[in-house]
Amino acid sequence: MNNRTLQLLQAGNLIAVILTIIVNGLANILPIGGKYTGELSDNIPNLFVPAGITFAIWGVIYVLIIVFAVYLAKDLLKKEKTTKHLIEKISFFFIIASLSNIIWIFLWHYEQVLLSLLAMLLLFFFANAEASSAFALKTKTSLTGGRVVLIVELRGVEPRSKRETHMLSTCLVYLRFS
Repeated sequence: MNNRTLQLLQAGNLIAVILTIIVNGLANILPIGGKYTGELSDNIPNLFVPAGITFAIWGVIYVLIIVFAVYLAKDLLKKEKTTKHLIEKISFFFIIASLSNIIWIFLWHYEQVLLSLLAMLLLFFFANAEASSAFALKTKTSLTGGRVVLIVELRGVEPRSKRETHMLSTCLVYLRFS
């Protein structure tokens, strides 16, 4: 990939993150479509509703996404690209995942539930492809020398349930770094 294309991808990563955060912020400030995200969620009957505090994780996620996009853009104006392979491998997926998130917000807020599900599936697919591409990169040093298993254990995630001791354990990722 030539230097100009890499610069466009780096700028695209930053723009995608900024737009995603702006649209998600506006969804709860304006709100988009006249309803807040949580208000829409409360209006749709479902069997699984996490506690409100669960959504605080998005603050951490957005900070990490910003840090990642800045890391990818750290040599935006330099001729030598230290993150070239990472940019080449994941930028397309990263940008499409961000755009899918934006599309999901608009579809959700205009109560297009089935279309918003499709946008969410696109987001899931491209975020997974991004992660798979990032972890498929060959590195000279091993991060752990072994396997990493991330497990999420949620207690009391069904506040509408009569069983307050409900527990859901899920193995999210199983990776081998070597």
